[in-house]
Amino acid sequence: MILSQYAKQMNVSYKTAFRWWKAGRLDAYQLDTGTIIVRDPFPETPTPKGIALKAPFLTGPLIKRKMTLSIFATR
Repeated sequence: MILSQYAKQMNVSYKTAFRWWKAGRLDAYQLDTGTIIVRDPFPETPTPKGIALKAPFLTGPLIKRKMTLSIFATR
């Protein structure tokens, strides 16, 4: 996908995504025309039935929140 699409998908500005690319934080390359292509950060993989995919940076806080809610629910 092109860098502008990646920025929209990640909910950041184009400038931020461009800085990430310049810093080497993205798996991306530049075409001769100047277009920056970002390789898919979340490649489609078969998901076992009953398992939901979550972004790795959200997993910790979500699990903690779920545990906290279950503790209060049992009181």
